[in-house]
Amino acid sequence: MFYLALLAGALLSSAAAQTGSQVALCPGIVIESVEKIEFDDTETRMLCGDPELKPWSDIPPYQARFFMRAFLQSRGYLTPEFSVMEGVLTTRPGKKTLVTQIIVSPQSLIEASYVENEIWGLYREKPLTPKLLSALEANVVGLLREKAYACAKFSAVANGENGVVVLNGEHLVRYKFGRVRAQDVDGLYHRALDRFYPLSSDQPFDANKLTLVEKRLVRTGVAQGSYFLQYCDQEDDVFSLSHQIILGPSRMYAFGIGVSTEVGPMFRGRWANNRLGPMASQLSASIQADLKNQSIRLGADNYFWKDAPRRSLKSEFEISREKQVDYEETTIRLASHGKWSRDTMERYWEWRLGPTLFNGSYITDAGGSNKDNTSGLAFEGFLASMSHRFEIFDFLPQEGSSFTFHVDFRSPEFGFDDRLLMLEAEHIALGKLWKWGRGNAVGGLRVAAHTTVVEQASLLPDLPPSVKYYGGGSDDIRGFGYRQLPENNGLGALSKLLAKFELRKTHFFAPALEGFVFYDTAYFGFDSWELSPRLRQSPGLGLRWVSPVGLLQTFVAHGSSTNPYQNEGLVFFVGVGGEF
Repeated sequence: MFYLALLAGALLSSAAAQTGSQVALCPGIVIESVEKIEFDDTETRMLCGDPELKPWSDIPPYQARFFMRAFLQSRGYLTPEFSVMEGVLTTRPGKKTLVTQIIVSPQSLIEASYVENEIWGLYREKPLTPKLLSALEANVVGLLREKAYACAKFSAVANGENGVVVLNGEHLVRYKFGRVRAQDVDGLYHRALDRFYPLSSDQPFDANKLTLVEKRLVRTGVAQGSYFLQYCDQEDDVFSLSHQIILGPSRMYAFGIGVSTEVGPMFRGRWANNRLGPMASQLSASIQADLKNQSIRLGADNYFWKDAPRRSLKSEFEISREKQVDYEETTIRLASHGKWSRDTMERYWEWRLGPTLFNGSYITDAGGSNKDNTSGLAFEGFLASMSHRFEIFDFLPQEGSSFTFHVDFRSPEFGFDDRLLMLEAEHIALGKLWKWGRGNAVGGLRVAAHTTVVEQASLLPDLPPSVKYYGGGSDDIRGFGYRQLPENNGLGALSKLLAKFELRKTHFFAPALEGFVFYDTAYFGFDSWELSPRLRQSPGLGLRWVSPVGLLQTFVAHGSSTNPYQNEGLVFFVGVGGEF
């Protein structure tokens, strides 16, 4: 009998759920709905009236019906029914309409299937609302503006019965950038800002490059903001662009604080004059400190040549101190390098070359005494390249690639005790692998190869830590302590090969959250061009939040070594920063 009673109760509950229930929102409004629909305080007063406000104390049923229809449509109830009897408005919202299909029209558009695939994961099974339709229109326009359709427009038409949305496009013509009319800036040479433009007049239009111009100006502090105005005339097939710049003050002060389980409390401070002289040269001073690293840096990026706006003389003076578990080093560095940059169709390139004066001291657990023989004049060269897709991200790139190369030559003829040549190269590649829920599966690969070439008479303990290689930490092998590899009392290594693999899930429950799993590996070598057979490795998983103030992340990783095998245990990280 007990089970029969339970069954009867379940059947009665199911029947009640199917027939719906009546809820009195106020004496003049009744809602019949299977689902509970909640209204905020403002909406309730617009429907039921507000006794404290005489003009709104009594809402007629026809006016309440008008508001009710709009409020229900904003929640996805597109076909509500209403009836009025004896001054009471009865509302039957019906079934909530969800997006079941998205069609881009005309289907002859080459990118139609690409656009449908890109937006389907974001909007599938979401309540069909006017706000969603507006977002769909903007999203489709944004995708096609990356494909040269500078003047594309779309209007969304939805079927409230079956949830099918048709996006009708017009002005589907491809354009090139053409000549961009840039705003003249008082006090600046008219070509001073050319170095911020990753585009040329004969390239196909790509809205991402306009965004990149704006980001470059803001990131360097040359301008407070900027925006592009475009003119489209479909009848005469005319398209043109103009660039407006919001200057703001040339001087900037910035401060930041943070904390991590790796380096403890962190402080950053920076002053800069970002618009110095007619070519918008830059002068800056910064300070940073945590429990492991401290530095004071003065820098200048001087653009002297009016007809070469991408060429400059980059100078830097830095005093830094690094204190790790097994070693400590203090360095004074003065550099003056020639700098060049250029943009190709897809990438940004930068070169730097010139002399650098070093002076410093260090101590290691293995050395046991201070060394003062790190003075001398070195010659350094830098090459950096990144795709525009990689550069456009503010915190955590999800697409594109970057490559860096550094060479550092030191010789007794220029004051150093040892002749050496440092060679360092690193490559990062990221890409979307497949759609995953409302986000994407993003794959990442980072490979770094370093070696310091020294003479046979040079001994590892006699070389400063800054010319040797270490590992471990949130931006290196994540299953080991910060810069605690190799385990040789801080002597370090002369060669290093690092490979990191990562799989990310974007939109992890929320758009700004990202879940990830990884596998980091590294080999070290105690001679130039040679690697030990011992492999350090660490699998792990974590969570990132791309917050308004920067990247916050936490992860757990398990470190181990081979040849011979050694279990290094777990490493937990929580804090600001940490990179792939």
